[in-house]
Amino acid sequence: LNKLDSATTHDGIAGKAGFLRLLPNTSIIAHTGPHNGRLTIHLGLKIPSNSFIEVGGERRTWKEGKAIILDDSFAHHVEN
Repeated sequence: LNKLDSATTHDGIAGKAGFLRLLPNTSIIAHTGPHNGRLTIHLGLKIPSNSFIEVGGERRTWKEGKAIILDDSFAHHVEN
């Protein structure tokens, strides 16, 4: 999976859990969820240098084994 760019929004399913492995030197383009009724959790396991997530214009980096929780309704994108 090199790039997730098929849509800029996604609907999701209540109660659903999903997993995505993002390879080094890849990205996920900016996208939003349809409402603020969902939180998304990103868990860093192996973190390449210079990787980040930007949510609503605020940039964060991961720490191995620590989660970042975000409101899916804000525009967010990932560079790995």
